[in-house]
Amino acid sequence: KIILWVGRVTNNPKNIPAFIDVWNIMSKKNTDWKAIIIGDGPDLEYNKEYAKKRNVERLEFAGRQQNVAQFYNKAAFSGITSISEGWGMTIVEAMSYGCVPFVYDTYESLHNIIDDNKNGIIVKPFNKEEMIQRIQEIIDNKDKYVAMQQNAIEKVKTFSIEKIVDKWEEIFKL
Repeated sequence: KIILWVGRVTNNPKNIPAFIDVWNIMSKKNTDWKAIIIGDGPDLEYNKEYAKKRNVERLEFAGRQQNVAQFYNKAAFSGITSISEGWGMTIVEAMSYGCVPFVYDTYESLHNIIDDNKNGIIVKPFNKEEMIQRIQEIIDNKDKYVAMQQNAIEKVKTFSIEKIVDKWEEIFKL
């Protein structure tokens, strides 16, 4: 019953206050859940103060971690609220541990990683209400969560070294 945010703590482009806002609303209904922000960066203190001013409950700032796997292994979801990204490496990483990702539809590469409503959640940019509703639907439906978790694990296998090498070999044979 943990929701993670993992990455470099810089609000541009990571948009961490949006994650905090989503969690703040969700925490009211899900009193046995908690959220953890893992990472360090120039906006860490700003985000701690942002959460404090809003009286956000059960939100932990874990700082930089050498062993992020220990967090992924315990988490159910991983959120990415970025304004833009190149390739969402933390999405792939989270999915490999069975964390269901939720993201704003703000960059094209995430569509190569997440199949919406199958192995993760993609919502309209900056639509916190939709994001909260869709996460809550999965929290409330254990069977759907388990299916999405398994689908996430399977999807990231398509990014294995072996699969990628095979694709490169196909390209060079053309």
